[in-house]
Amino acid sequence: MFFSKDQIYDLLVGLLLFFILAMGFVWRGSAPAASLLLALLGFGTLFVGRNYFKPCWDLYKPWVIGMSALGLAILVRLLIDLNPRTSYADSATRLMVAIPVFAAICCSRRLSFHNIRWMLPVAVLSMLLFGISGAEQVGDDRIHTAFTNTIPFAAFCLLFAVSFFIYSFGRSRLDSLFSVMVALVAVTVIYLSQARGVWIATLAVLAYVIFSHLGFSWKKLCLMVVAIPVILIAVYHQSPMVQYRVHKATAEYSEYFAGKKDGSVSMRMDMASASYHIYTEHPVFGVGRDIVPTMQDLYHRGIVGKAVSDAVDTHAELFYNAASLGTVGLLVYVMFYFGVTLPYVRALKSSLPDIVKIGRAGVAGSIVFFFVGFTHITLGLVMYASIYAVFQAVLLASLYKLSTAISDSN
Repeated sequence: MFFSKDQIYDLLVGLLLFFILAMGFVWRGSAPAASLLLALLGFGTLFVGRNYFKPCWDLYKPWVIGMSALGLAILVRLLIDLNPRTSYADSATRLMVAIPVFAAICCSRRLSFHNIRWMLPVAVLSMLLFGISGAEQVGDDRIHTAFTNTIPFAAFCLLFAVSFFIYSFGRSRLDSLFSVMVALVAVTVIYLSQARGVWIATLAVLAYVIFSHLGFSWKKLCLMVVAIPVILIAVYHQSPMVQYRVHKATAEYSEYFAGKKDGSVSMRMDMASASYHIYTEHPVFGVGRDIVPTMQDLYHRGIVGKAVSDAVDTHAELFYNAASLGTVGLLVYVMFYFGVTLPYVRALKSSLPDIVKIGRAGVAGSIVFFFVGFTHITLGLVMYASIYAVFQAVLLASLYKLSTAISDSN
């Protein structure tokens, strides 16, 4: 049996998406390479008379600007500095891949989040199995694969699991069963990651999921305010690992004010302080993405400790943008979260349940990365930026397809 051109195209796009979403965290290099191929397919749609770039701009202008702003700001800053080190812009510009990937998915007749979502349980389960194996190989007690960092590893696991849960739970008994199973596996990964920032993001997104499904009321809020601390106290008393992480954080917080600045928390506090000093001294355009010379200068001036004197970033998206790009960076930060979230907030008002679910998944993703972004430059590497860009494109293209289907039926 011969396949039609559309079937071959769908198969190719689906295969590339599988390499990015399901295998991105277990197969080194698969996500950046496959995302670029997918982007090329998106540009290729222009040559067959299917221009999805125009509706992307017309309907989702803030999203396009949000995904492009940081990369463009960094490129302009590098040009002003006459700095040829484009590696500083590489990961940020990968976010722009989302635009042609949107076009590539829109051109597909069969692919949408409804069927692409089944790649997410594969990703979550693979992250658990390969994460445990990778941690054992390098002798680490925190789960991650050999080529990933623990924090973004756990953050993306949370993103995949909560998106699958929001869309799938309640559709059928089988969907609900899979949703719960995927959630339990993801909780295991997040717990074993020992990533405190992701733990906080999990609580925030859990509250959002509960309120978005059950509706907001003061009674539910009061119940949650009571229930969450009780659960946290119970987990704390039952888990030596949680006790260790909490005690370590509080100890390092106290040590920072005593002048000891070489712990995980104290170093982050030192880098936040560095960001503040850099921003006050260079408030408009910052010092550029290469902040190492500035950090060394701050160390010699006695403002920061030796442990962070060679830091290549300040370990938080907001702080690093403020230090490296000044007020421009702060505006870009706001544009990113506002632009990326807006289409999904609008989708929440739809009368079609699937559109609402995709909207909820998109908002949940912004919540995850907003909180995690205060503990790590989550999208600071090409691999993470590539996976995030493609995931955004999948959600938005699915939203577009559902919206246009309603318009056509009317």
